[in-house]
Amino acid sequence: MIIFISNSIEDDKTFVLDSFNKTSDLIHYEFETNDNKKVIKVEKILSDVFKFIIIVMCFFISLMIGKNKLNDKDVILLQFGLFFTVLSDFFFLIVYKNSFGVASFCIVQILYCIRYDIDNTKETIRNFILIFIFVAILYIIFSRLIKKINVILFIGLYYSICLITSVWKAIKACKNNNFPSPNRYMIAYGMILFLLCDINVFLHNIIGIKNSKWLVWLFYIPSQFLLSFSGYKFKRKSFR
Repeated sequence: MIIFISNSIEDDKTFVLDSFNKTSDLIHYEFETNDNKKVIKVEKILSDVFKFIIIVMCFFISLMIGKNKLNDKDVILLQFGLFFTVLSDFFFLIVYKNSFGVASFCIVQILYCIRYDIDNTKETIRNFILIFIFVAILYIIFSRLIKKINVILFIGLYYSICLITSVWKAIKACKNNNFPSPNRYMIAYGMILFLLCDINVFLHNIIGIKNSKWLVWLFYIPSQFLLSFSGYKFKRKSFR
């Protein structure tokens, strides 16, 4: 009987020690997991802030054009385009309001469309208003009659139209020599890189291709530097 009680006590001690060790390991694991999450979160914040600073730099490059500009209308449209680019990335990288970010990028592309086709400004604005109304009607129909959809899909569709139009007008302006060299090539290549950037955004966020994430900024940063310098007058030639 005494031997049985002694063995029982030993078993209880072993059970308590094992339970304590498992609990200790679990707590230690949770602390490690939380620490890792904090490290990852801090790294993401620092990365986003660094990216945002680069975009702000591109905006300031355009502000330093001064008298060394192609013309007044061109530099104003470029500066407003880059300002709204900064605003867009502020929504994406700092406050994480994606819908506002995409909406702001729509304004960016509309401004660039006007810049690349300045002689048809009224027609460009009218067309984008009509397209907006059409896409808005589609959104209302799909959300009320078929199923509720996220408004960012509607904004994303409108942005896609704005972006493709902007790229097309940039290439057309380059072919028609609407800008002097090297500005016209900086505009065309800058917008093509912009398009490639957003294609990878789509592949990463919508399709789910993880490897396309690092390509986003690989295309995006050069596009913004090219566009920010495209307003400078590199040669003394008459322009419009």
